[in-house]
Amino acid sequence: MKVYCAGPLFSEGERREMGDIASALESAGYDTFLPQRDGIHIAAVCSDIAAMTGAPAAEVTQFLERAVFELDVHQVASGCDALVVNLNGRVPDEGAVVEMAIAWVHQKPVVAYRDGSRTFLEGAANPLVGGLCDFRLVSSITDIPKALQQAAMAPRRNPASAGSPAMADLLCERIPKCNGDKLAVLADVFRACWLEDPRRSKQRGRDEEGVS
Repeated sequence: MKVYCAGPLFSEGERREMGDIASALESAGYDTFLPQRDGIHIAAVCSDIAAMTGAPAAEVTQFLERAVFELDVHQVASGCDALVVNLNGRVPDEGAVVEMAIAWVHQKPVVAYRDGSRTFLEGAANPLVGGLCDFRLVSSITDIPKALQQAAMAPRRNPASAGSPAMADLLCERIPKCNGDKLAVLADVFRACWLEDPRRSKQRGRDEEGVS
């Protein structure tokens, strides 16, 4: 299995962390696509290409931006089988979130890593970001390979039906008609679609027994 490693690359520390993520996956037997190593670094090659071709640097930059987009989208959508994303930081890297969405639409397993709590929601991922990885967030790089193995074994979901069709149907039907009483609606949906979900009941039992 080949894994796309998505995340911020704007500082030495970020690039080192992304390298550590790729190394953990490779040590577990995965192949990886690490953009800083396997992709295109615009600043590193722009002046050389301009010198080789005689083209203005601005035009070369435009070409390289398009090249990065084409290469990275292809790798996420077709070249790789799964995606691991580094969400560290107060706000997740925009490009990494786009890559998560591409992987989710293509029904690829997605695992998110975050060891900090500098977010808007007191340490929790934005629900629209967390949903793209089915809320599979790990806080240790060493836990990423195991989480990816579990994600790869999970049933694939149809993006057209979002995360939970039954939950979505109930929410979309009842929230607009609740006359301000959202608490009662949410409690009902929670009971119907969450507490009574046999998969979650099984997981709760495993958690209570201390089985991971």
